[in-house]
Amino acid sequence: MLYIRFIRAVVIMIATILGLGILGLPLVFARAGYGIGLVELILVGVSMTCLYLMYAEMTLDVRGKNRYAGYMRQLLGARAGVIAGVLFMISMFGGMLPFLIVTGPFLQGLFGVNVLTGSIIMWLLASTMMFGGMRFVVRAEFGIILSLTVVYLLLMIFSFPHVDWINVRWSSDPQATLLPIGVILFALGGIGAIPEMHDLLGRERKKIRKAIIVAMSFLIVLYALFALFVVGALGPIVSQNPLPILAQLLPKSIGILGLLVGTVSAFSIYTVIGSELIETFRVDFGWKKFSAWLVVITLPLIAYLAGARELTAVMGFFGSTFGAAVGLFIVVAYGKTKAPRLVPLWVRYPVGAVFLLGALVEISYTLGVL
Repeated sequence: MLYIRFIRAVVIMIATILGLGILGLPLVFARAGYGIGLVELILVGVSMTCLYLMYAEMTLDVRGKNRYAGYMRQLLGARAGVIAGVLFMISMFGGMLPFLIVTGPFLQGLFGVNVLTGSIIMWLLASTMMFGGMRFVVRAEFGIILSLTVVYLLLMIFSFPHVDWINVRWSSDPQATLLPIGVILFALGGIGAIPEMHDLLGRERKKIRKAIIVAMSFLIVLYALFALFVVGALGPIVSQNPLPILAQLLPKSIGILGLLVGTVSAFSIYTVIGSELIETFRVDFGWKKFSAWLVVITLPLIAYLAGARELTAVMGFFGSTFGAAVGLFIVVAYGKTKAPRLVPLWVRYPVGAVFLLGALVEISYTLGVL
């Protein structure tokens, strides 16, 4: 029984993280150079793994049912809890926004529907599913994750004959050297999974640590391989949404699968993040379920309709600014936990430096300094 719960915990973490961030990686890897992007993926991936272990330690240390804001309030005080909670929710809303940006083009490629109409249709379907709650979503996630993994593997296999290794450079544009950091932070973001994993595994410290490491290792390898094959196959024509272009190079059936996987991936991450946000409103702030659900589904739609439709810009901004701020709060709060800890206390300093670097880089790119 514990083994089944362990697998479910790994699936929850992968499901929470494996979303649209993977689609933003090829463009920034191509601009910076695949070698540079890979080094940054490993650096950020290790840092994120340590961060999740720190957060898991908090779920073990703090008694009672909490979510992110609740843990920060318990460890850092009421005012810090409110600030951290607001930053967390903004970062989560930012994680939902790409769903609306890409599903319209995906449905247009599959069925020829208008882009805006396609996004609204998918928003209605996902929002309805989300009302069923996190556990309802997770029951569907195992099949979704298995399907996503199989289709990503097929995309890479059928892309291989189109790969031109000249496109896979160590470095491309020196000015874009640090550009991948923001998108990688976004692509590996998913702290909402940790309380759910704790609910499944209880106080099994070794199981929680192992589940986090297994899930993150799987994701880092998948991201590295996907970026490699897409950059190699598309080269200079890689875009912020590479699947429609990749679909034109592959056999028709595989191309359709590629568009389907993009749609399913977007659907998956939207429902998981949204469900976690609803739980945050309910557990940490005492909201009623319907009110929380209504706010969670409405705000991303408003931002999309207002013009927030650049995928890599959205990922970089929310991943490197609000996502980094959320991570820095965890780094600070980890110092308040008690021994024994899942990772040594000194680890918070290099991890914090990575998040601070990510925020500074994104601000610099936004202001045109880099």
